[in-house]
Amino acid sequence: MTAHDPASEWPRGSGEMAQLIRQHDWATTSPGPVERWLGSLRTLVDLMLGSGEVMCLLWGRDAVMIYNDAYARSIGERHPAALGRSAHEVWADVREGWAPLFERAWTGEEARTRDRHLRFAAPDVPRQEAWFDLTYTPVRNEAGEVQGILATVRDVTDQVQAEQNRRTTEARLRESEAGYRELSEQLARSQRLQSAMLEVVPVGLALLSTDGGVILSNPAWDRFTPGRRIPSRDPDRGWRWQAWDTEGHAVEPHNYPGARALRGEPCLPGIEFLYTDDGGDQIWTNVASVPLLDTQGQVAGAVSIIMDIDAAKRAEQIMRASEERHVFLLGLGDALRAQTSPQDMIEVAARLLGEHLGASRIMFAEFDEARGVADIFHGWFADGAQPFPEVMRLEDYEGPILDDLRAGRTVRIEDTRDPALARPDLTAIAELGVAALLSIPLIVGGRLAVNLSVHQHVARHWTDADVALAQEVAERLWADLVRARVEAALRESEKKYRRLFETMSEGFTVMEAVRDEVGRVVDVIFLAANQAWERQAGVAFVPGTRASELFVGSVSQEWIKTWSHVADTGEAHREEQYVASTDRWYETHYWRVAGNGGNVLAALFDDITVRKRAEAALRESEERLRAFGEASSDVLWIRDAETLDWTYLSPAFECIYGLSREEALHGDTMHNWLDMIVPHDRERARAEIEKARQGERVTFEYRITRPSDGEIRLLRNTDFPIHDAAGHVTRIGGVGHDATEEQATAERLQVLVHELQHRTRNLMGVVQSITNKTLAGSTSLEDFQNRIRDRLEALARVNGLLSRLNEGDRITFDELIRTELKGHGVIDGHDHGLQVNLQGPKGLRLRSSQVQTLALGLHELATNALKYGALSQPDGRLDISWHLVPGPDDKPQLRVDWRESGVEVAMPDGTAGEGTIDGRPPRRRGYGRELIEQALPYQLGAETSYELTPEGARCTITLPLSST
Repeated sequence: MTAHDPASEWPRGSGEMAQLIRQHDWATTSPGPVERWLGSLRTLVDLMLGSGEVMCLLWGRDAVMIYNDAYARSIGERHPAALGRSAHEVWADVREGWAPLFERAWTGEEARTRDRHLRFAAPDVPRQEAWFDLTYTPVRNEAGEVQGILATVRDVTDQVQAEQNRRTTEARLRESEAGYRELSEQLARSQRLQSAMLEVVPVGLALLSTDGGVILSNPAWDRFTPGRRIPSRDPDRGWRWQAWDTEGHAVEPHNYPGARALRGEPCLPGIEFLYTDDGGDQIWTNVASVPLLDTQGQVAGAVSIIMDIDAAKRAEQIMRASEERHVFLLGLGDALRAQTSPQDMIEVAARLLGEHLGASRIMFAEFDEARGVADIFHGWFADGAQPFPEVMRLEDYEGPILDDLRAGRTVRIEDTRDPALARPDLTAIAELGVAALLSIPLIVGGRLAVNLSVHQHVARHWTDADVALAQEVAERLWADLVRARVEAALRESEKKYRRLFETMSEGFTVMEAVRDEVGRVVDVIFLAANQAWERQAGVAFVPGTRASELFVGSVSQEWIKTWSHVADTGEAHREEQYVASTDRWYETHYWRVAGNGGNVLAALFDDITVRKRAEAALRESEERLRAFGEASSDVLWIRDAETLDWTYLSPAFECIYGLSREEALHGDTMHNWLDMIVPHDRERARAEIEKARQGERVTFEYRITRPSDGEIRLLRNTDFPIHDAAGHVTRIGGVGHDATEEQATAERLQVLVHELQHRTRNLMGVVQSITNKTLAGSTSLEDFQNRIRDRLEALARVNGLLSRLNEGDRITFDELIRTELKGHGVIDGHDHGLQVNLQGPKGLRLRSSQVQTLALGLHELATNALKYGALSQPDGRLDISWHLVPGPDDKPQLRVDWRESGVEVAMPDGTAGEGTIDGRPPRRRGYGRELIEQALPYQLGAETSYELTPEGARCTITLPLSST
């Protein structure tokens, strides 16, 4: 078993958001299950996850949120619950700030705003008030429809608040300057008032003597200038402040405001100074001074005012830097938007950043840890700078630098040749001419994906502003690269769509619904169509033409109903339409295109006239087949050639198979059929069906066991393939015939033919034997005629019995003896006779081969009894009994006892009983006695005994019975 490879899943990567997107249940959202996301959507999500920019994809009209790791970190406690939910719900408390941008972007126009103020009502965000730069970019599908909005967010709260603080400080400063001027006038008018005010005002105030000494000062002045003196006119006296003006130039002592006031020069408003205090900290102050004049107009001193403006000044510097940075970034954004290729974007961003920072080289690299390399994009070089190799092997630069970059930490190296930083990775960089390095990593999906590096050929101190600007450029460049790659993919997708649009065989058109005064759809205007549409519609496309104009008399209410349903509900609709004007059938698929109030529809058309006509012909053919099947006593069926399942069974199936059609067609019908076939025939039947599926016509027989009664039936099937228009076998037809009775009849006829041949041969032999024997014993032709007639009639009676037998039947002995006696008239139809007594069991069956010979023997006995024996005299009596006796091997045998009594028979010695069984003196044996004593033992294997007694004949016959 191989290990599971997470890289095989999508989205790829081990970042938090990639994992959450894989695990989220998207089935009930507008994007649908992840496995069905379009390639363009997947590409956009991959690029978004790979970006360090704060990005969120709002998919569908309900704005389902799909976002990256940077966005997840920015929204505080609303993550991860926001993933997969509608932004209308998640950001309902600030909807007025972003919803208008979303609506404008949904129309297809990119929407941007700067410094958008949002006040959050919910307590689950990092701060309740913030400012953002927002960019909402529409994302389209292959048809040009807006499917979603890509939102890019930049938090500019710090810059906005810094600007507000600067303005507040300036206002306060202006208020303070006005107060200072008023205070100075008051001080000039009242020394006492000056002393009182010195103690309470928040600015430093001092009364200076003409030599620069401090006569009177307040605590604030003492905090600024402990023990110091304002410089006098003598440059060698007084203070030596280390001070700089706003341009960074050192200020000479004689130009200080106090010195100028002592010279009679008012210094209002004051001058801004940067000086170093006793603790070594540099502080910005505003110093103002006014001269104090005596009654003669001479300078008697001065009033000096010192105000701490360090916070305001530094805020101003920050604001100025922020403005410069803002201006730079605006220019960068404009320059990036003007580029069309990723390489051009990298070069423009690198050049602007390099020139702004005064760097030697700007590089942009994308890391591929799997290959162990970084691909270098050389963005910009100062004069004399040399490019890096295009591919950098990571193993050559392993060390703290790569470790920091992989961990997402910015690398700041101010001097790669500093002995205190001696490391192999820095040595490798220094050998390439890099003295100072600023490297910004971007972590995408939990891995180091991008790196922006700023190189300097000389040692350099990197400020926090440098780092922040490089970070901003790296993030913006990567976001724009991602966007450019997405747009390139979309352009390529659109190009493919256009090629598909022009070359597809289906007709495609875009239409705008036309509504009446109450808003009902009454027609459509064709806006665009491909060549296949013109070919199938049979009309030339003219933009702006109405359907009612193109298809005069064919625009039905059903068409209008379909257009209205799709336009009003947005639900796609598929149907088959008939156009009377062209006598053609079309399969159409309508859907609504986003925008324009739901009035724009698109449709795919496919000419299915040939198919519809074929289906109609097929239905007609199937109806004829079904009518034939309903009337046929044979079962007609049709199978699907692929699954071999029955698709049709005629009513005769139930009669022949003993199973309802509902049961037979339920579940696996092939299995149901095979289960009814006897095991011996099952594989052969399956093989014959397979031949039919391969295109061969087959006829075969098999036996089934009927589920209803367990009866085994023999069926004869004729199976044949049914081909489609392409010649492929799609179905198998068959006719099933119940051949059970036919086979039984054929077998019975064959047996009967054999039996008839056998019996005929036997009969001819018997007739010949009877004739010869009768002829030999007859005294005249008349005598012969009488004798032969009786014997042939007895033979005819027996053969009459044999001819009535069914298959498997046998003649029983009681039936044979009764038939013979009835033929002589000695018993009636109810087996009643005054002189005859029959006693024995019924149903003892004889073999067919025994019947004729035994019947002739009984005939001779009955004939002699009628002529000469017990039945020839009124007082005579004939007792015939039969029963079973054991024979050899304990097989049962039939024993027949013939007993005559009540008559006197002339015996050979002249006594009573004299004569023979055939009525003549016993000069020789008669035919009857010879038949009994010789033919029966020989032909039937019987044991016989025959004797004449004074009261009549006594005969015993014992013969084998049928084994059944």
